[in-house]
Amino acid sequence: MGYPNWGGYTYCDTASAGCVETAETARNVQNHLCTIFPGSYAAKQVCYRGAESRYQTELASCRERFDCGSADCKQSPVAPYAFRCCPPGTQACGTGPVPNCVPECPPRKLIPINASSCGCVCDPLLATCETYYGWGLSGQWVRDPATCLCRCLSDAEKPCTVMGAVRNQQTCVCACPSPLTECSGRCVNLSADRLNCGICGHACLPDEGCCPSNDPDPFSPRGVCTKLNTDENCGSCDTNLQPPWKCCLTPGSTVGTPGGIGTREHCSGCFDACPKWTLRCCPPDSTHTTSYCEPQQSAQRCGVCGQARACIGSERCCSIGGTVAAPVHGCVDVMTSQSHCGACGTRCSSAERCCSGTCRNVQTDPNNCGMCGRVCTAGQCCSGGACATVNLQTDRNNCGMCGRVCPSGQSCCSGNCVNVQADRNNCGMCGRVCPSGQSCCSGNCVNVQTDRSNCGMCGRVCTAGQCCSGGACATVNVQTDRNNCGMCGRACGPGEDCCSGTCINVQTDRNNCGMCGRQCPSGWLNQSGTWTSTCKQGQCVCPDGWGWCGNQCHPLTYPGDGPAICCLPGSGLWSTPYTCGQGNRCCTSLLGCCPL
Repeated sequence: MGYPNWGGYTYCDTASAGCVETAETARNVQNHLCTIFPGSYAAKQVCYRGAESRYQTELASCRERFDCGSADCKQSPVAPYAFRCCPPGTQACGTGPVPNCVPECPPRKLIPINASSCGCVCDPLLATCETYYGWGLSGQWVRDPATCLCRCLSDAEKPCTVMGAVRNQQTCVCACPSPLTECSGRCVNLSADRLNCGICGHACLPDEGCCPSNDPDPFSPRGVCTKLNTDENCGSCDTNLQPPWKCCLTPGSTVGTPGGIGTREHCSGCFDACPKWTLRCCPPDSTHTTSYCEPQQSAQRCGVCGQARACIGSERCCSIGGTVAAPVHGCVDVMTSQSHCGACGTRCSSAERCCSGTCRNVQTDPNNCGMCGRVCTAGQCCSGGACATVNLQTDRNNCGMCGRVCPSGQSCCSGNCVNVQADRNNCGMCGRVCPSGQSCCSGNCVNVQTDRSNCGMCGRVCTAGQCCSGGACATVNVQTDRNNCGMCGRACGPGEDCCSGTCINVQTDRNNCGMCGRQCPSGWLNQSGTWTSTCKQGQCVCPDGWGWCGNQCHPLTYPGDGPAICCLPGSGLWSTPYTCGQGNRCCTSLLGCCPL
């Protein structure tokens, strides 16, 4: 069954089993109402019949339903009759009745009609990328899926068949870069290639090289086979050697080598090499008409080339400069030379001078004081380059002899460097001798057997509560120790004990009688007055005429009453009016118990 022809021819679409027609207007194509016709009509753009009228109907319906403002209703390509308001820079896409707004496709890309997604692809209607043909060479273009632009095939996709050729990115054609030319599948320089000199396949002889042609004719060969044994072309093209350079030929060779005449390798001519021991090739001089190899250095001929001479007297032929490989020699007086004193290479220090072939310190040498040969008189030494009178017995800078300096911390005593901090014979100062049994510690004479700060040896300090005894630190009680009474080292005398840190004579001291803390008593007795006992031979004794009764002293006699007796407890000898308490009591024969 046929359909009206609206604006174009009608074709049969086998895929949709319906008839289609060509695009009625350009807008139909722009709004993706048209698709690519399948089969042999792949280049045709065709639209479903009635697409224009339905497009207008759906567009009007969208505008009526939505207030698009600055936007407008746009059609979804994957659902041709679905519309949505989308802002500038976006387009509608989606299969539902209300599609989404997605970014517009970049140039040369679009979303195909009835596609399964909203992805942008290259426009299939873009012109086909062409293949370039020219000068017998060809190159092929392909479309880049990222930019949809045509580009050349890469070397990986289609390598150039000529070795050394480069692909032209404008024409995609592989060609040899200038000034190279293709010869037998590779790019060569016709002005330098010995196997293709001037033209492809023209090979030079073994002793020739391919050099650029000077022929101005543009059609003449660019390269010419040239002999390489002249100064102009020596071993290579265009050497143009100038004196002292020459083109030298190795025996048996036809190709030259540039050689510098006057060098050790080509001294008087090509390959006239100097022996290994020769330092240099000398130029012509008054005795040589050509360059010559310098003779070996000796006292008979010392110096560089024409400046050499014979050394005389105390002179020696020494190296005076140059490099390790090529030293410069000269005659040197080894009796006075600072760099060659006595022999070549013996160098004196900055404080020394070479005096008669020996390095001398003129700051301290009394035989060469300040300068070679200046001798100081007897009793003088050389100090700072000047002669000065010094005492060799006490001078630290000239101890025992000129120039002998005592180390730091030592003094000069009797011409010897000693440490006065530790020397027993010079303790603290020269001549101070420590007594027998003492040592010198930090400049002081001490007994290391008893000194707490130097116990057993200098510097060994006993801790708090310890004393030094027999050279060993030991804990002692200075309140009671007879050998360390009140302080370390204080010993009590014969008959003395250490009581509360003080040496006491317990034979006579009434407060410490016989032993520390034993006090002799004193008191008062009725009718007899006060009494005080004293300490004799470590025993408390009553005053003369008195005697002990218990712990008190009583008169041995009472005036008018006769001698007193001492009644022991329980004796029953007691009477009134006196009351006798417990203990010993002294009684007279008449009165009985004596008042206490």
